[in-house]
Amino acid sequence: MFTDILNLPITGSALWATGAYAALSLAVTGPLVAERTIEKSGWVQQCARQGRAAATPPISTPLPRIDCTTVLGAVRGPEGAAFCARHGDVLAMPFELLNALAARPADIARRRAEEQAAKAPAACGCAVAMVIETRRIDFALHAGTARLITPMPVRGLAGELDRARSSSACSVKG
Repeated sequence: MFTDILNLPITGSALWATGAYAALSLAVTGPLVAERTIEKSGWVQQCARQGRAAATPPISTPLPRIDCTTVLGAVRGPEGAAFCARHGDVLAMPFELLNALAARPADIARRRAEEQAAKAPAACGCAVAMVIETRRIDFALHAGTARLITPMPVRGLAGELDRARSSSACSVKG
């Protein structure tokens, strides 16, 4: 059933040393190399810049303000404009409501952009922590082999970090 350790081509102490080195790489040097590699890549600063760029609300063309002169002037021409000048803005209440409703999309976009900017640092930190934890074995292999073996997740580190940042686990942080 089980092979006898004495029949292996290496000694038991070499097996124990290899196991201890692998455990050390998995627990300590792998995450340390991951942190330093991420820091060296500059991804965290790029993530923060993208968060600030997302904080600028989209430019929207404001709707023209609607008032009595605009409506009655368009319908009745100079007579309508004269009526509004003589009697004041008799239709002020509905037009104020329409103007307030027209301003809402721009206000919503501005608030959403501010929320994204506030959440950006937390999402970037979450992505770093998530990649270090989920790719621990890949980084341990990278660190344990003195960087001779570079697994694909370590090579495509920026993509891994972007994927983690846009994941549902990190997008709700903040």
